[in-house]
Amino acid sequence: LAALTALGLTRPAAGNDPFETLAGWRIWSASRQFALLEVAGERRDVEVHARGHQRFAMHLKGGIRDYTLINVDGGTITYESEGHRARAVVVKGSKGLTVFLNGNAFPVSLPDALSADEEAAGAGDQLVAPMPGLVKVLTAKAGDTVSKEQPLVILEAMKMEHTLKAPRDGVIGEVLVSEGEQVTDGTILLALAEEESDAAA
Repeated sequence: LAALTALGLTRPAAGNDPFETLAGWRIWSASRQFALLEVAGERRDVEVHARGHQRFAMHLKGGIRDYTLINVDGGTITYESEGHRARAVVVKGSKGLTVFLNGNAFPVSLPDALSADEEAAGAGDQLVAPMPGLVKVLTAKAGDTVSKEQPLVILEAMKMEHTLKAPRDGVIGEVLVSEGEQVTDGTILLALAEEESDAAA
């Protein structure tokens, strides 16, 4: 429920347009979105497949589970999963949200995926995907000379575009992905060639 709320998939349909009920649905392929959550100090990437008509397949730690949203009234969500119907209340805060379910409160943080992770993405000689996403734009190819902080990759994740930049001045040794490719957290997108001083050493 936290993942669906973070991705904006729990908003009730407005009007009678049947397409309004297809949250996250795409005409040519299954919609895959990722929500980055932090629960009890642990970061989790939750993959969500929208199946239309408020039905979702959630990739969780215990495997894939199906969820159907029966009714959404403000923050109160009635849903069905694995044949069981339940009701929860989701309250949004400035840095996250809390899910109230069965008398328990579950606080969930929504970390900035481009804070510490973005620094790690541009460390050393490699550009690494800081989160799962779609490679939307590649601005350089193998053999190109680039300067530090030059935008090289635009990664689409969590309904936002994230620009990943060159970690240092250098020459691109190899590009390991292509535009339109779906990548996972930690995928090496491209690598810079060794610097001459390093090669000599």
